[in-house]
Amino acid sequence: MQSNTKATAAPKILLATADTRWSQDVLQTLSSKGFDCHHVREGKECQLKVYQQKYSAVLLDPDLQNHSGIEVLKFLKLKHPAVQVIMVFPDQKRSDDYKELCSNSLRAGISKTFVRPLSVNNIVDYLNDLTPSESWKKSSQDPSLPVIPDSEVSDKDCTRVDIAQFFSETPVIFDHYLRISPDHFVKVIGRGESLTSTQVKKYANDGVKYFYFLTRERRNYINFLNEVLKTSMTKSTVAKSQVLSQMVEVSEKFIEEFNVRGLRPDLVIECKNMSRNSFKFIQESQSLRKIMTDFSQLSPELYNKAFLVSFLAGIISRNIQWIGPSTLEAITLAAYLQDIGFVNLPPHVIELQPHEMNAADLALYKDHPRTGADMLSLVPEVSAQVIQIVHQHHELSSGEGFPHGLKGNRVYPMARIISLANALAGLMIRKKLCPLLAMKEFLNEKSQLRHYDPMTIHALLKAFKESGSDT
Repeated sequence: MQSNTKATAAPKILLATADTRWSQDVLQTLSSKGFDCHHVREGKECQLKVYQQKYSAVLLDPDLQNHSGIEVLKFLKLKHPAVQVIMVFPDQKRSDDYKELCSNSLRAGISKTFVRPLSVNNIVDYLNDLTPSESWKKSSQDPSLPVIPDSEVSDKDCTRVDIAQFFSETPVIFDHYLRISPDHFVKVIGRGESLTSTQVKKYANDGVKYFYFLTRERRNYINFLNEVLKTSMTKSTVAKSQVLSQMVEVSEKFIEEFNVRGLRPDLVIECKNMSRNSFKFIQESQSLRKIMTDFSQLSPELYNKAFLVSFLAGIISRNIQWIGPSTLEAITLAAYLQDIGFVNLPPHVIELQPHEMNAADLALYKDHPRTGADMLSLVPEVSAQVIQIVHQHHELSSGEGFPHGLKGNRVYPMARIISLANALAGLMIRKKLCPLLAMKEFLNEKSQLRHYDPMTIHALLKAFKESGSDT
């Protein structure tokens, strides 16, 4: 799949340091990698530059004169919160001097810290992560694309994709492999090449369930799938069940990437694209009941909670009159981001169900909505609506939720929708049910219905009662 879109402008980077020798090396390397780089030696000059021009990121040395690096950091957080601030300490001693600041880097407005000496390529890799990856649009003949011998590919390097999601008859965007045995892979198709549907079917008949690609390409894959979804929804010839399957796939890969990389600007942008696609799909589908039955075609093992909550919240919202497009987009986005507070939980807590936790672990778990909201408040791309939903997504209308035990109308209306969608999604995953069966079982649990807003339950029922069919 090739794109005809125009090339985007080179990311603009500002380097603020008085170290001339190091700055020359950084500027030369970044420029050679396609970045638009500028350099200043003083703090006041840095603030003026950011005021005059729009920068993606500032590489900031704390030891600036005429306004220190810390003064500049405070200025950027207050006046230009969208700029990514990357602190680069001249040595480990200076880093240790700012230990408290670094331990609260997100709150301080720092997106990343580096300590010299370091390879400039480490900085390049991080800067490349600040924007959605579109290198899949490059020609397969581009010399900048690395060639990886099969012998160097191992399990830890790879991400799998269900063979049912493979795009046959279309040039692939990166190399695909077969896993022969642990840490043994063989390339079956190279970037720019294609497999026929007959070839793919033969692999499936031979027992192949997955193709694999290099995990470092996962950002590319997410960006690619979002583009595919956008196109698929404009074509009447593409079945709704196929679009639904693609939505599940991009959601799963997003969660995998988020769990590894955390809350990165490029992932927030991709998440917004996912929620917009989800919003459009829900708005344009004439029969949500038909879509619900399409879930039966998906393996329950593929259910992804973030996707399910986002999707179910979307269909609930479509049947609530006061919810418009921007609000629905905020709801679907919040559903994907609701559990980002988990990144601050100890691994053993994440693996437990609430009823399995001791008092200390349960207290940590019940604080994750607040922690997640705090994290999102530092991301300029995330609206106040989304932050509020994340903060209250475990509150219940009965007053028995957390973290604050809010009751009835004190719970943010959009958070009530997410709360109900969470309950239904949890039931689908636990018992491996399709939405229609999960809904029947959910309604039979009369003692649980009191926890949720009656208007929201009615909107959910209305969605499931819709009739008609989609292609």
